[in-house]
Amino acid sequence: MKNFTLNQLLAFFICLLFLWGCNSDDDMGNTPSTGLEKDRYGLVVNEGGFQQANATLGLIDLDERTFRDSFFIETANAPLGDIFQSIYIEGNIAYLVVNNSGTIEVVDLSTADHLGTISGLSSPRYLEISGSTAYATNLFENHLQKIDLSTFEVTAEIPFPGWSEQLIWLEDQLFVSCINCEHAYLIDPVTAEVTDSVFTGPNAGYIKQLNNNDIVVVSTGSFDGTVSPSITLINSDLEILDSKYLSAPNFYGAVDIDLDRNTLYFADESVHSVSISGSEIGDPQIFIDPAGKSIYKITSDPGGYLYLTNARDFSSQGEILVYDHSGNFIYALEAGILPSTVYFY
Repeated sequence: MKNFTLNQLLAFFICLLFLWGCNSDDDMGNTPSTGLEKDRYGLVVNEGGFQQANATLGLIDLDERTFRDSFFIETANAPLGDIFQSIYIEGNIAYLVVNNSGTIEVVDLSTADHLGTISGLSSPRYLEISGSTAYATNLFENHLQKIDLSTFEVTAEIPFPGWSEQLIWLEDQLFVSCINCEHAYLIDPVTAEVTDSVFTGPNAGYIKQLNNNDIVVVSTGSFDGTVSPSITLINSDLEILDSKYLSAPNFYGAVDIDLDRNTLYFADESVHSVSISGSEIGDPQIFIDPAGKSIYKITSDPGGYLYLTNARDFSSQGEILVYDHSGNFIYALEAGILPSTVYFY
């Protein structure tokens, strides 16, 4: 047998690693991009592991049904950070909210340019924008933070009764859900005061406005299980139209609404659908039974499909499961670490 020197062996293994790296990049579609084509991509929030700083922005090519996981790294030439929470898209600009890093990364999706980083945030969760001003909710801090988007600086803190979560605009005021409260609150961003509130039940994290301007709030219930999760339907005057408790105490973090069909979806062991007709909330029906899957988040694309993210063991690569709105399985994709919500560009 021929004897190889140590240098020859090292050179051989370096060549193998180089070839493997090139093939892996090709398989994952990690070719540097000059920008994204509008109405073609799903942007996937891969949260990453806690204190692992391995969050990523994934891309689903909706035409090719492929996934790639390196868009932000290619754009910014830097990692995204620790615990990627949400995305706010305005025009071609994406605001990537990174919770545990206390940052928001700003990217032009059409050109793949990294426009900068907003730092100095407490523990940002979700974002709403009006003109050149953004408002960020925060976990663990009883305030919202006001951001000047022309300078990327935090300019003020707006007091809030608890840990703020999702938020929507009701005319010129912000309606904000609260994690450690039993109410959602209407905030005047000019005076920084609470102007109204409505009972939602404890841990009301999900809030969305329907096409008729009514509002749906989903509460996960109390942590000790004494108060069950609930769905509350509210009109734009913050009057409760209907409220329905869900059966067993559970954590319903996987929630979304198909606005075109007025149907809410939530998941525990199965995916359930709830119709909302006029001022009434229907009874939950089992819609999909993804046996053996850990459904972490649901995203409904009204014109297309339901995207379920399978967290698997919450520390390794997850999976994206795609269904149509009749509950039929369409396809699946491997994702990044702890895939969460999908946003469409």
